[in-house]
Amino acid sequence: MLYIFCIAGIVQGQTLLYGPSVTRASAANDVVAFILQNPTTSSLSSRYITFGHPFFVSQLKFSNNQSTVQLSAYNTASPTTKYSVQVDAKAFHADGSVRQATLTLLAPALNVNQSIEIMLTRTSETATPLSLSSVPTTLTLAFSSVSGTSRTYSFDASALIKANPQNLWLNGNLAVQGRIEKWVINAMRVVLDVTLYKDNSWCVDAIISNDIAMSSVGGSLSYTATITSTPFTQAFAIGTHYQYQGWHKLVCSNGDSNYNVQYDRLHLIQSRVVLPLNYTIGIYDTTLNGQNNEMKATGWGTPLADNGVTKGMPMTGDRRDIGWLPGPHSNWFVSQDWNAKKFMMGWGDASHAVPWNYYLNTTGRYINYWDYPNLWIDGRGDPKPPQLNDDQGGWDPENAHNPSLPALPYVVSGSRYYLDLVKALAAWQICVVWNAGRSNFISIDYVPQDRGLLSPYNQERGLAWSLRDVGWAAYLSEPTDTFHSNYFPTVMKVNLDFLAKNLTATTGALQGVTYGYFFGVYSTGYHPPWQDDYLVSTISMLHLQGNADALAVLTWMRNFCVMSFFASGWNTWNRMAYNIGHQPRDDDQNQNVCKTYACIQTNTEAIGYNVTNLQQLGGDYGQLARQSFMLYQAVNHNDVDAKNAQLKVDSNNVQFCDIETYRNDPRFNSAVFPDPPTVSGTTTSSSNNGGSTTSDSPDSSSGYVVAPCYFVALILGSSLVL
Repeated sequence: MLYIFCIAGIVQGQTLLYGPSVTRASAANDVVAFILQNPTTSSLSSRYITFGHPFFVSQLKFSNNQSTVQLSAYNTASPTTKYSVQVDAKAFHADGSVRQATLTLLAPALNVNQSIEIMLTRTSETATPLSLSSVPTTLTLAFSSVSGTSRTYSFDASALIKANPQNLWLNGNLAVQGRIEKWVINAMRVVLDVTLYKDNSWCVDAIISNDIAMSSVGGSLSYTATITSTPFTQAFAIGTHYQYQGWHKLVCSNGDSNYNVQYDRLHLIQSRVVLPLNYTIGIYDTTLNGQNNEMKATGWGTPLADNGVTKGMPMTGDRRDIGWLPGPHSNWFVSQDWNAKKFMMGWGDASHAVPWNYYLNTTGRYINYWDYPNLWIDGRGDPKPPQLNDDQGGWDPENAHNPSLPALPYVVSGSRYYLDLVKALAAWQICVVWNAGRSNFISIDYVPQDRGLLSPYNQERGLAWSLRDVGWAAYLSEPTDTFHSNYFPTVMKVNLDFLAKNLTATTGALQGVTYGYFFGVYSTGYHPPWQDDYLVSTISMLHLQGNADALAVLTWMRNFCVMSFFASGWNTWNRMAYNIGHQPRDDDQNQNVCKTYACIQTNTEAIGYNVTNLQQLGGDYGQLARQSFMLYQAVNHNDVDAKNAQLKVDSNNVQFCDIETYRNDPRFNSAVFPDPPTVSGTTTSSSNNGGSTTSDSPDSSSGYVVAPCYFVALILGSSLVL
C-alpha cells in the first residue's frame, strides 16, 4: 500500500506518518493551495474532478452577487502551468464572502506516486457557460420485486437538466449538475444528481431513499436495483430496506476518480470546519492500517452498511465515534491519507443507513417543527411519524451518543448528497427532543416558530451533540435552499440566546462560587464534568464559526471549566473525575445544590469518585479537560488561566494525555493556531494573530509541537523508503 508522507521514524513497530505541508498564500492574488496526489499503483489520466473547499471570512468574494465564477490556478513548482477552476459557492459568511464552495478543474495526468501542488488565485477572467447540447447521457434505473412489482425508469439527463435550469448545483464553464427526483413506491424515492463535464464525460450519483415521512404509507422494502448507463451496469440486491434509511452509488463514464486532494490543514482550521487539532505530531500507521483492514471486510461499503459505526448508540464506553469529530474524520484530517479519506466517506454514507432521515415529500423539506409544531419523533409523540419501527436493522439512534458522520464528508466532496445528510441529521436532532421541552422557555417569550429548545430534559452531552449537528447545518446550508438556510440558523440562535440569558442565570444562582456547569438530565447527586467538556467543544466551534451568543455561554462556563482547576476547598483533580457530587443524592428538586467547592468535595468523596491517581482516571476525562483548556486559548489567545491549566495537565503525567496516545487517536488533541489572516479587497495581509505566510505549527506552549514535514514515499509491506 502506497503512502506519500513525511516519515519521522519507527517506534515499537509503528511508523509515524505526517501529511504534507502546503504552501501558504503570499502573493497578492493567491487564495489557497492544495495538493493533487496519485495514491494508486497505476498512472492517472487527465480528467475533470469536482471536490469541496472551505474559505475563511473575507478570503474570497464574488462581484455582482455571482454564485459561480471562473478562477485561475497555477502549479507552484511551475507557475507558468495554469489551470481553469470553476467555483460554485454554496454558503457565505456574514460579509458576503464565500464560506464553502464546490470546485471543478481539469486535473492533469499523474504518474504513480506523483503529487503536484496547485495554488488557487483571484482572476478577472470571464467564462462561457457550458452548453449541454452535445451530452446525451441516458441512465436506466430498474427496480424488480419491490413489494411484488417491478418498475423501470429511463432518464435523458441532458434534456431533464435543460428543462429545469433553476435546480442546478453546478453551473459554469466546466461542469453543470442538475437533480432529478422520482417517487417509486410507498415511502421510497429516487434522486439522481447528474454532472455533465466540458469534455462530454459525466457522473451520476444515484440515491435511493426510503425516507418519506408523515405519509399514510411506508415501511420496509425488499428489492433488486439495477443501475445501467453504458458502459456501466450493476445490480444491488437489498434484503430489507427499512424506512428512514437510504444509500447511493456514484457512476462515472470514465470510472472512479482516484485523485487524492490534500488540503492545507491550517486553512481548514481557520475556515472553522475542524477543531484546532494538533496535526503536527503525526499519526501512527497502525491506526490507519486498522481502518484499511476494516474496509476489506465483507459488506463494508455496500448499500445500507454500517461501515463500523456503532449501531447501538446508547452504548457507553471507549467509542471512537464520540467527539466533536469522530475518530476516522480526525485521522483523515491529520494524515490527509487517501484510504483514511475513503474510510471517512464510508462513515458519511453510513449516516444515510441510520434511520434518522425523515423527508417531507410534499414540501421538499426535512422533518421540522415549523410544519408540525408539536411533532415528536417518539412512539409517545402526538403527532409523530406514522411509521416508527422497533426493529430498524439493529440501529438504535440516540442523541446523547450520536456521531457527526456527514458534515466533513460534505466539506471535502462538495457533494449535494452529503449536504442533504447534514440537513437530515440536524432535522432529526431537533424533532427527537420532547416537544414539551422544546417549548419550555421559562421566562423568555418567543413566537411559536422559534420554539425549538434543545436543552430542557436533555442530557448535557445530548445538548452538545444536538447543537453541534444543528450548527453544522446552519453553517453549511446554501441560501438558495430558503427554508433550511433560515430554519437551522433560527434554531441555533434561539438555543444560544436561551443558554446565554436564562439557564446561565437560573442555574448559576444555585451554584454559588462554583457556577459554570449545566445540570442536564442525569442521576441526582452526580455531575459528569466531561460532559461539560463536550459542550465546550461545541460552543467553542459555534463561537469560532461566528455565532454571536456563543461567547457569553463560554464565558459563563469558564468559571467552572477552567477556574475550578485552581479553586481552593477541594481536590482540583476532581475536575477530571467521572462524576462529582454537586448536591446530595436525595436533592431531586435542586434545593441543596453546592455553592462551594468544599461542599462538592464532601459529596464527591461520599459517592466514591475522588481522584487519587492521575493514571487511573478510567477514561478520556483528562483528555477532555485538557481539550477544553486548549479551546479556551483558541478562542482567546491571551487566556493565561486556561494556558496554566493546560500546562498543569502536561506536567503531571495525566492518563491518556501523552503524545503517544494522541498519535494513535488525535480526536481530543487540540492546540492553539493563528487566527485567519485579514483580507482587504484582493490582498491578503497579516494580522496580529496570523498572516498569509504563517507557519503550520501551533503555539509552542500548546504541547507536543513537531516541525512540519514535507512528503516522501513509503510502500508498506516492503523495505523501500524513498
